[in-house]
Amino acid sequence: MKIVVTAGYNKSLHALALMNNMQKNGHEIVGCAQIKTFQVQRLRKYLKQYGWKTVKAKFRSHILADENTYLANETKPIKKYLKNKKISVSNISSYCKNKNIKHIKLNTINDKKFEDFLIKAEVDLIVYAGGGIIRNNIIEKTKYGVLNAHSGWLPFFRGMNVIEWALLYGFRPYTTVHLIDAGIDTGRIIFKEPIPLASDLYTIRGNATVHNVELITKIVNNFSSYLNNSTPQGKKDGKQFFVMHNRLKNIVSNYLENNYSNINTVLKAEKPNELNFK
Repeated sequence: MKIVVTAGYNKSLHALALMNNMQKNGHEIVGCAQIKTFQVQRLRKYLKQYGWKTVKAKFRSHILADENTYLANETKPIKKYLKNKKISVSNISSYCKNKNIKHIKLNTINDKKFEDFLIKAEVDLIVYAGGGIIRNNIIEKTKYGVLNAHSGWLPFFRGMNVIEWALLYGFRPYTTVHLIDAGIDTGRIIFKEPIPLASDLYTIRGNATVHNVELITKIVNNFSSYLNNSTPQGKKDGKQFFVMHNRLKNIVSNYLENNYSNINTVLKAEKPNELNFK
């Protein structure tokens, strides 16, 4: 298949790992669509969503590779993963240059420039590794659409911070691989699997990134079989969640620390039920 990987910024280790894995497995990566990192509009959006403290910590840990922030544990698992894979390049531009992959820099993921590239390259599948909400003008320019790994049990946990929300409700966090459609996490479900746990919330988030990479790789390697066994979602099922307030995150963090020794017995691993959200 002809595949394009997206990236939310130039130092997306998530996207680097995906491109490396798929190339090693013989897939043709024809391009990487990367959103330009430094944009005023994008900064304003993140400040509104997360607040200055979190945006600053994300910038230091994800862009500057600073391991002294409270978010540092989010990046440690993927850094270890890349080291084990012997990937020394730390940015999209250098990787694409070394591997002769088209590096497409975009202001937004739905840019006409990206549409034109997809049509010209006759792309089969987009593998999503960040960059914003993808609209139909992009999805419809590929043969199979856009594949995404979402760190929540779909359809019950849609949206933002779903690892945290699942833990707050007492459920085991799951990764669900699905096809993106025009809704928010409402596309066809391909596969789901529990995320490796840890006593620290941000380590779990980091584990989820590696888990996403491994599941996407597994599914792309046998894509037709997984696609044929995929199931549609009911668009009215479950709930859409938004950015969790730091006070609630602290409750989740304390819960993990105090219950990690028997975490597999205190967390519910069965299918969530709509009654649990009322």
